[in-house]
Amino acid sequence: MSSLNSETDGLIDALLQSSTKSPEEITEVLGVLSVALDGPRGPQVTQAVLSAVPLPNFFTFLESPSESVVNAAGIVLEKLLRAVTYADIISSELKDYFRLGLSSPLPKVCLLTLGQIEKCLANEEYIIDLVNSPLYDSAIKVIGNEDIPTSTRAADFVVKIAENPNGLQAIFDTRRIARLNELSER
Repeated sequence: MSSLNSETDGLIDALLQSSTKSPEEITEVLGVLSVALDGPRGPQVTQAVLSAVPLPNFFTFLESPSESVVNAAGIVLEKLLRAVTYADIISSELKDYFRLGLSSPLPKVCLLTLGQIEKCLANEEYIIDLVNSPLYDSAIKVIGNEDIPTSTRAADFVVKIAENPNGLQAIFDTRRIARLNELSER
């Protein structure tokens, strides 16, 4: 167990000192973390990392000018967010980061974010919360994304929302219809 702690502590220290590291070093640390998260002690590594490094810190890597940092951060975030529920998303400061993720010009970041907010489909109350939040408007905007897989996934998500009566009502809200009309004029 001490081996796990020393390895994890080294990764955590490197992540907390990322402002002093080059993009190559950050990419390397995130790559090692990605492997550790998939390892036999992945749940313990996840817990140790999330206890020491605030999740929003990982979102800041998505704003890096280095594509390798963004890609590595996206992979790590996807693994760290596996256990995060929609309730966790709406009850924390993560909502703002998810809005940023939906407006990212990088398809990988948009897809990661869509995958997380799709968790609302598990519960009708979550669907109601989503359609009444700025996240929903941001998700609608993704339909106009130039990346076809990203826009298709966003459209599929809106269709799934529409399968719920409350979601259907939200789609036909006049403000959202106006937004969809804007997208169709592009």
